[in-house]
Amino acid sequence: MAMTARATEKRRADIDGKNTSRFGTCFYVEVFMTERIHRGYVIKKATRIGRTEVVFGVNPAEVQPFVTWRTNEWGNFRDYYWGHYFRDEKKALKDYEDRIRGLRHDLKQEKEPDRGRGR
Repeated sequence: MAMTARATEKRRADIDGKNTSRFGTCFYVEVFMTERIHRGYVIKKATRIGRTEVVFGVNPAEVQPFVTWRTNEWGNFRDYYWGHYFRDEKKALKDYEDRIRGLRHDLKQEKEPDRGRGR
């Protein structure tokens, strides 16, 4: 199940921020979320880092029922790419975690100045 991060942040701001009086202070507003599906795979896990997201999906009807993808979102369009398909759920979940670590590493490298060159 998924909801865009912007929508979630807006709802939290409405509940916790300036608009709290509109909802009152004694109850929690529940946000309904819809399932996200790509090519028949239900997205079970998603981790966003910067503008990129790593997702884990499941489709029991496929020969390789588990997949990980990287995704990018531009407005209402979401691009899924570099799919890794698996028969074994544990291997797919390990790949999901590895891809998250790899993405974090890549972003860290982009932010750090290149030391040691040009001396």
